[in-house]
Order: sequence, then C-alpha cells, then structure tokens
Amino acid sequence: MLRVEKLSEVGLLLTDTIRGTVGPGVDVRLASPVEDPDSGDPSVRVSFLWITPSSASRNEKMENLPDGRNSPVSSTLHVFYMISACGTSVAGNCIAGHDLLGQMIAQFNNAPTINSPDVGESGDGLNVMLAPADAELLGRIYRNMQVRPRPWMVVDVGPIQLGGGTEES
Repeated sequence: MLRVEKLSEVGLLLTDTIRGTVGPGVDVRLASPVEDPDSGDPSVRVSFLWITPSSASRNEKMENLPDGRNSPVSSTLHVFYMISACGTSVAGNCIAGHDLLGQMIAQFNNAPTINSPDVGESGDGLNVMLAPADAELLGRIYRNMQVRPRPWMVVDVGPIQLGGGTEES
C-alpha cells in the first residue's frame, strides 16, 4: 500500500510509468482525453474516473495518536483511471493509438506493480490492474466527457492511503 498526501501523486506516478513504457516521442499527460482522436501526434491521456474504498477499510479500527486521542485510520482506497491513446498513421487510421494501448496493457500485465520511494511516505508499490468495462460504462464515460471514442482502457490503481488519520487532503 502506498501512502500519499495528495491524490494527484497517484496519477503522476501512473503517467511517469506510462511515459517510460511508450517512449519519449509520445505526449503523456494527466488530463482529459485529446479532443480530436484523429490528430496525427501520438498521445496518451490519463483521466481520473472515480475512487472507491477497499472493502476491508470499512471495518478498520481506530488508531491511538501520540497525544492520547483516538483517530480513524485513513481509508484504504482504489483509484480508477481511463487511459486513452490516439495518433494516426500516414494512411490516416488510428494504428498508433492501438499500438500505444497494446504497449501499456503489456507493461501492466508483465509488471503490475509500480514502485517509487519518491512518492508519499512509504516506498510500497501500487498495483495496476485492467478493470472490467462494458458498453454501458463506455457510454457513460464518453457521454459525460463529450469526446469521440478512441482506444482506451480502465485501470484500477491501489491500494493507497491519503494523508494522516486526522488531516483532510
């Protein structure tokens, strides 16, 4: 489990990992999907979708603070991101987007844990798993974001804990 002070640290760690996977010529950002999926430049966007508590965190006990007070333990969370890719070939089809998505899927299947001692207070890793997605989820995502469909996947990243037991982040 990774303990972070800011939720954005999780997304930035994920984008750094993707950047290392797809190489330097690809524009990788923590942002909404690219407006025009037919743009020629290869790009990847990591878009926050939702966050959910781990089932075990609902029954966690209180922790004793040094001053004698009790405080709830920080919830253990999982963060869901949509990772979309685009980029066209000379012929005008979206081959680059498909290839980028394939590279990322292979990376997370072969090495599903992201390790970084530079993020948060702990050097523990984050698990990145491909999340099941269906046509209904696809419709909700693209209808709310108002963007055209493109190669994409949803990943579950976690577990994480935010901040301290008494501080709000």
